[in-house]
Amino acid sequence: MADLLRRGLGIATSGGRQAAIASAMIGWILTHAGLDPTIILDSNPVQRIDRTQSGRGPHVIIETENCFPTDHLSGVPIVLIHDEWNPSARSEVLRRWVDCSPPGGYVLGFADEKDEVIDQTTEIVEVERFSLSPGHAWWGADVRQDRGCYRFRAFHRGRFAMEGRLQVPGRHLVLGALAAVAVCGRVDLNCRAIKEALEEFGGISRGFESRGSFRGVTLVDDEAEGVQGVSDALAVAREVFGARRLCVAYRSPAGVNPTWPIAEDFAEADRVWIIDGDDPADSWKVEQLARTLRDRGVEVGRALGLEEAIRELDRDLEPGDVLVTLGAGDVGTIADAFLRRLSDDRHG
Repeated sequence: MADLLRRGLGIATSGGRQAAIASAMIGWILTHAGLDPTIILDSNPVQRIDRTQSGRGPHVIIETENCFPTDHLSGVPIVLIHDEWNPSARSEVLRRWVDCSPPGGYVLGFADEKDEVIDQTTEIVEVERFSLSPGHAWWGADVRQDRGCYRFRAFHRGRFAMEGRLQVPGRHLVLGALAAVAVCGRVDLNCRAIKEALEEFGGISRGFESRGSFRGVTLVDDEAEGVQGVSDALAVAREVFGARRLCVAYRSPAGVNPTWPIAEDFAEADRVWIIDGDDPADSWKVEQLARTLRDRGVEVGRALGLEEAIRELDRDLEPGDVLVTLGAGDVGTIADAFLRRLSDDRHG
C-alpha cells in the first residue's frame, strides 16, 4: 500500500462508510475526467470503475478503513479523514495524521457542528476541515432534498465553489461529496468537471442500492453499517418512497461484539422480518428485539435462514411494497433470488 501511494499523488481515506463513499466519489470523478487513477477500495462502486483497478495516471486512491496513521504512510501527500467519533477523538486522530504527514502535506478532516473552529495548519502541513456547519474551510450549505436526493452548495474559505445535485438518495452522501470536491479541487480539477462527475455518481454496493423490482415490489439493499445504520437507511427509504408499505428483512449482525440495532431504529418500518444469525447464542437478542418491536405495534416475523426468509417474503409481500434488505452477510442476495425467479418466469 505504501509503495503504491508513493508511486504518484497518493490519496488515502480513513473513516468507515463515509470514507468508502468519498473514496468511490473521488475515484469516479478522476476517472470521469480521463485521469485514469489507480483505485483500491473495500466497497464496490455502482459505477463504471472497479473496486480495484490499476491506472496509468499519477493518482492513487486507497481506502484504509479506520486504521490509524503510521510512519509507513509518511509519503502520502494527501490524506482524507472522516470519522464518526466524538470531537476529542476526531482531534486526536487528526493530530496523528498531521504528525505522520510529510513536509508540504495536506490533511482534510471532518468536523461536525459540535467541533470548534480551529486553524490546525502547521508550518509544514496544511490542514483543512469540512463540515455542513459554517465556519470551517470547506462548508456544505443550502442542503435541499427532493424525493430523497440532495442538492448542496460548496464553499471554500467563504467563497462559492460549486453547486451539485446527487442522484443517489441519502443526506449522508452530501458529506462524502463535499470531501470529494475538496480533494479533487486540491489536485487541480476544475469545478465544472467535478460537478459533472458527481451528478453521475451511482453510489456504492450495499449503500441504499436499488436492486430493481419483483412483481410490483421495489427492492433496495443496504449494509446498515454502524450505530445508526438501520435508522439512517430506513429514514432515507421513507423520504424516497413516502407512504408506501416499508418492509424490512434484517440479518442479525456477525463478528466479535457486533453492534445491534434497537427497536427505535426500525421506527419507519411497517413490517420487519428478522433472519437469525449463525450463532445460537444470539437467539435471545433476536427474540428480545422481536418482542420490543411487537410491543411498539410493528408486524414482526422470524426466519431461521435465507431460504425460509425468501419463502415468507414471497408469500407476504404485495405489489406496491418496498422491501429493504439490511444487515450483515448475504442478506442482500434475497434480491438476487427474487430477480432470478422473475427471469425464470419470463423464460418459462
